[in-house]
Amino acid sequence: MLITAMSSDVHAPVSEALKYSADSRAFIWSQLLGTLFKPNPRTTLAFAYGSMTLEHQRAILMLVTNKLSGSALALLRPQIETVFRGLWAMRCASEAQVEAIGQSGATPFPQFRDMAGVLDKAYGAGDFFHGIACKWGVLNGFTHSGLEQLGRRFQPNGRVEPNYSESQIVTLLRASADVSLVLFDQVFILTGHQDKAAALRNWLDRYDKV
Repeated sequence: MLITAMSSDVHAPVSEALKYSADSRAFIWSQLLGTLFKPNPRTTLAFAYGSMTLEHQRAILMLVTNKLSGSALALLRPQIETVFRGLWAMRCASEAQVEAIGQSGATPFPQFRDMAGVLDKAYGAGDFFHGIACKWGVLNGFTHSGLEQLGRRFQPNGRVEPNYSESQIVTLLRASADVSLVLFDQVFILTGHQDKAAALRNWLDRYDKV
């Protein structure tokens, strides 16, 4: 499985992180164009989760570009949850569960931390997903206006103005891109497009060497 580090260089410029996220999304999209797949409940659900993931990633990019960092951070948890659910539906859900999710909006998913353990085992991912789950409280704080957000609404001089560090924004952008890559690696494998999964991995390998 393609696993990318969630803890990339937080001291890299925001401009580099913006480019990484924009380029990764554009490459995934280039692989999606013209992709044919046999429509069945599981593959249809996989592409639906994938589409939602890319939309969240694009929204995060747009919000950061427009200096709306708090709202961008609030979207990371929904994007990660979409990725977790998509991966679980692809490999861990029964046929009945897949049908229920896609047809009646059922939510048979395990609790988030439990789901992380299931995904690590199912995808041979070490503790990659567990590591994300350990940050769930922080992600919730950003999404639900917790102290993670409230404490960053002021400048040191007391002026009411957002105060997010560049390292936080870099981490956000890299994480958003990484989870999209991880999901689509498996979407392409599930739907028989191993060549596209390989292209994603090659793109990432080349990108990291630039």
